[in-house]
Amino acid sequence: SVAGISLSSYVLEVLANAITLAYNFRQGYSFTTYGEALFIGVQNIVITLLILAFTGRTMIGLVTSVSLLVFTYVLFDASFVGPSILSVLYGLTIPLVISSRIPQIYAIHKNKYTGQLSAFAVFNYFFGTAARLFTTMVEVDDSLVLIGAVLAVVANGVLAAQMLYFWNAQAPQDKYRLDTKKTK
Repeated sequence: SVAGISLSSYVLEVLANAITLAYNFRQGYSFTTYGEALFIGVQNIVITLLILAFTGRTMIGLVTSVSLLVFTYVLFDASFVGPSILSVLYGLTIPLVISSRIPQIYAIHKNKYTGQLSAFAVFNYFFGTAARLFTTMVEVDDSLVLIGAVLAVVANGVLAAQMLYFWNAQAPQDKYRLDTKKTK
């Protein structure tokens, strides 16, 4: 089941991860300041493909995979995307990351339930971005990267707080479960 999981959140996050990786790699920053984006990006790609597979959209998943590979390659190749354009794209990841969290935060708030959203993934995001914030403050002199790290910690902190708050919440009967009991 993919109940409670926002596909748009994962797609936006994957795009932001690809841009973050390319920008930081091409700037020559230490892997410790952006490495979690690689691991979270791979995790998000898998989750995105699983959402598409569980909802019967396997062909869209295949097209999405190929498109992401091409997009990522283009970002890493300076002959396709110059440094100034990559900087603008990186600046856009800040609202992109916030935008990627809003549908998930809203879905949880509306349903009062986290659905099948993985606690491991949510806390991985939160602690990963918290670690990135620390290493960014110590190792990188780039205010754009710092602002992005701060906002990512805040957005992921909201999701982590929701995960804790709705930890034992039951799924709304009419949306996520089939009631197999017959009423008399």
